[in-house]
Amino acid sequence: MAIHNNGGCDALTQKVTYSDRKSERQGFHKSGMPWWTSGKANLILVPIFSAMDGMVLFSIFDECLTQSALMGIIMAFGVAVVLNILPLIIARFVHAAFEKTAKNAVLMMSIFIAGFLLIYGGTVYLRFAYSDMYGQESQSMELENTVSDEELEYLRKKAQRTAQKYYGNKVYIRGLIEISSICKNDCLYCGIRRSNADAVRYRLSKEQILQCCDTGYSLGFRTFVLQGGEDGYFTDDVMCDIVQKIKQKYPDCAVTLSLGERSYESYKRLFDSGADRYLLRHETADKEHYEKLHPDNMSHQNRLECLHRLKEIGYQTGAGFMVGSPFQTAENLADDLLFIKNLNPQMCGIGPFIPHKDTPFASYHTGSVRLCLMLISIIRLMLPSVLLPSTTALGTADSRGREKGILHGANVVMPNLSPIEHRKDYSLYDNKICTGDESAQCISCMKNRMKSIGYEVVTDVGNYIAP
Repeated sequence: MAIHNNGGCDALTQKVTYSDRKSERQGFHKSGMPWWTSGKANLILVPIFSAMDGMVLFSIFDECLTQSALMGIIMAFGVAVVLNILPLIIARFVHAAFEKTAKNAVLMMSIFIAGFLLIYGGTVYLRFAYSDMYGQESQSMELENTVSDEELEYLRKKAQRTAQKYYGNKVYIRGLIEISSICKNDCLYCGIRRSNADAVRYRLSKEQILQCCDTGYSLGFRTFVLQGGEDGYFTDDVMCDIVQKIKQKYPDCAVTLSLGERSYESYKRLFDSGADRYLLRHETADKEHYEKLHPDNMSHQNRLECLHRLKEIGYQTGAGFMVGSPFQTAENLADDLLFIKNLNPQMCGIGPFIPHKDTPFASYHTGSVRLCLMLISIIRLMLPSVLLPSTTALGTADSRGREKGILHGANVVMPNLSPIEHRKDYSLYDNKICTGDESAQCISCMKNRMKSIGYEVVTDVGNYIAP
């Protein structure tokens, strides 16, 4: 009986209440566990490690959420918090459930797991829901991969011979004067977009512009290209006065304008003042693609209508597009070529897309130089006598890009005549070449580079020759 009674007492002593077990567990944590396992420490450490993980996750999410850095940061941090704290929570609740030290431990653990799945599932959903707009690199490489090196070389030789048929081995130089880095537009790919608070803004005075022309004329330039953002300061009255002054002083020179979209009346006044050419890149012939590269207040239809207005007025008109821009497909490039063919412009400027660090497309890759060269050759064969620049962007993406462009059928280069102190400020894309060989003051270097491939830099006005 005693033994039985003692056994009964032992059994009774094994029956410990929830509160007793809880006190025992708390005492264990206080005495035997390191400080960094405490709840307070977790409240500090989890956010720190979450922020570190969030930085990694943001590098993934920012491409699919490139329109909103804030959204990308919030989502990345949220997922990181869940990933860091969830294993700890699950471990605690599993232990509590088995040891029966917490009420409703299984239920609470299930709720936390469900919350995690909801957050993670929502993130995955957003990733795919917005994948058509965000995070897509250019798909235009598909077109490049259809042409072998041998076929590209055949294309190059055909284009080169076609260019030489009309222009011989001459390379025409245009003096580029970047008159303003102020722009009312907010194009997503452009470094001088309105919302870029880090852009250095400047505006050349009439006197500065004329001084650039003086310098250029003494160096042998007979075409001046006045390019700038859509700066409201340069009204019709201001620009007409500048154009008239240039033409009066240098009647043997051509004036090319590249000042964006304006009204028919504005284009007509500038033309009547003496402007000879107007360059307005259409960027893309596809409306859907255009809308992914520009804000809602910009109209693809108006951009195309502007080009037709310019031709109707009588300008030597230039169009053009970026190669390898975000979301671009092979079909987009085919549409661009068809548009160029139908428009039949006197000039066409194309170059590889190059990202700018202060734009939503900062993480995107530079467009393919090889594909750009291929398209230069195709355009030359489509429009045999078109004035076709080997662009600054091509020279930026490849140290020998301008020479390669000439060998593929281009016949124009545009060294920089802008004031030296402002050349780096007209930053449409990262690492833009604006000194050295690209500088107009180093025109002798440009001549030597062209001479090395069998071409001659000439100072002629270099007007379009009708086929």
